[in-house]
Amino acid sequence: MSIIPVQIPKTLKERRAKSTRLQMLAPNHSTCKCCYIPWKFVSGKSIKYSTNSGHFPLCYQCYYSDEVPFEDVINYYTNRGTWEHENFTESEVDYIIDQLINELKKDPKLKQKYNQFIADKRDELINSLLDVK
Repeated sequence: MSIIPVQIPKTLKERRAKSTRLQMLAPNHSTCKCCYIPWKFVSGKSIKYSTNSGHFPLCYQCYYSDEVPFEDVINYYTNRGTWEHENFTESEVDYIIDQLINELKKDPKLKQKYNQFIADKRDELINSLLDVK
């Protein structure tokens, strides 16, 4: 499948606003699960959920966007409330999360997102420990 060159907006809000028009130009194509731009116009960021299989719910723009928190990326890739036809096993979900964390660690573009995710999780853990009664 070849990508049709179109001007894709930089912000998530602008991509979502443009997505409806682009969907009309590609009615038979599925879309990025975050910005809803059809795959005819953007490339998907593939992550494996087992050694032989992978999927791409997000386009590169959404995957690398600072506007999409890592927690949301995990939800998109682990199928939490996004696709009815795929139900990942617990081991597949663990595998996906490991793949995503490994990607974050090694990709300089994602270092900030990874560090923020770790900081948020640390704060969340501390807060939950402090709230224990």
